[in-house]
Amino acid sequence: MVLTLFALVIGVVVMALTFNLYLNFEEVLEDKDAFSNNYLVVNKSVGYMNTLHLSSNSFNAKEVESIKDGNTIQNAVGFSSNQFDVAIRKGAPFNLYSEIFLEAVPRNFVDNVPSDFRWKEGENEVPIILSNELYNLVSFGYTPSKSGLPQLPKSAWMNTDFELEIHGPKGSKSMKTRVVGFSDRINSVLAPVEFVEWANVSIGRGKQSEFSRVLIEVEDASDPKVEKYLSSKGYQVNKDKLLAGSGKTKIKLFLSILAFIGALIVSLTLNSLVMNIQLLISKAKAELKMLFSLGYRLSTLFSYMFYGFIISQLFPLIAIYLLLPFLNSFIEQGLKEFMPNLVMVIFTEVLALPLIIMILSVAVMAVFLKRSLRLSVLSD
Repeated sequence: MVLTLFALVIGVVVMALTFNLYLNFEEVLEDKDAFSNNYLVVNKSVGYMNTLHLSSNSFNAKEVESIKDGNTIQNAVGFSSNQFDVAIRKGAPFNLYSEIFLEAVPRNFVDNVPSDFRWKEGENEVPIILSNELYNLVSFGYTPSKSGLPQLPKSAWMNTDFELEIHGPKGSKSMKTRVVGFSDRINSVLAPVEFVEWANVSIGRGKQSEFSRVLIEVEDASDPKVEKYLSSKGYQVNKDKLLAGSGKTKIKLFLSILAFIGALIVSLTLNSLVMNIQLLISKAKAELKMLFSLGYRLSTLFSYMFYGFIISQLFPLIAIYLLLPFLNSFIEQGLKEFMPNLVMVIFTEVLALPLIIMILSVAVMAVFLKRSLRLSVLSD
């Protein structure tokens, strides 16, 4: 019985901790954009033929449409890029001048689109969205290497107007620009589609007919069919994005396996408890028959044995509630190496789980105890 109750503690603790992990990370696990990147940027490989201008690694409109026909692809759009020279300038305290590039995709493909990310012909200010990756490169790579160039928070970038200088075969123009948001999905400098298309025609080399990169939307980036389809087309994609896409699936699978192991241990433990009760009654069959013949009622014999079983169940229940905070803190400390700001709480539902399992255990034992006792005492 001691070993059986010890196994019951292990099984319930495994189930409770698994449930608690899921509840702590439920928002992330159920968020489609959290672990998996459902938007992937694909391009063609660059070879020496491209260097010698003997072949092109761009996508034409027909190729973009054919990508949409893939079974694993939900949508696809080419990046509109500047067909003109672009530079950004700002005086003190930035003292910044740099040539940059601009790209554009429809608004519905951009994450966290601010309401002012729009442009109409005639407006002199162009809103842009920076990728968080590019912001980090500027803040922690480029800025420290330049003396006199301060590191600025995102709010400072969003509250500062920069000069945008554009030059092309059809003329030059100086405009204002301002960062209106930051993107995790697309690693680029994004401008409104309307501006890029207008500037290409009015100042640049004309309307863009080919795209250097394509943004695709998939249902699940972890699906092996996605990588297989892109490889069959000869397209390249960041492997980290595909690996990240499988992260959520693997975590859910891991938690499911843990929950199954815990439930299996609990089930086997309950089965073992039933067998222990049957063995106990079988060994005491003669004594039980004698007590029954002396006038003890079956309900009295049942109550005596049942209360003893309830008392024996209190010890594993107390052990479980003592172990849960300790193990939860241990797991939190282990995960803080990867997530420094992580705070894991023990949810009320988790605290209720051991009690529910123990009540279920007691109910199962009551049924089998009463049945075994009746068969033992009333049999010939």
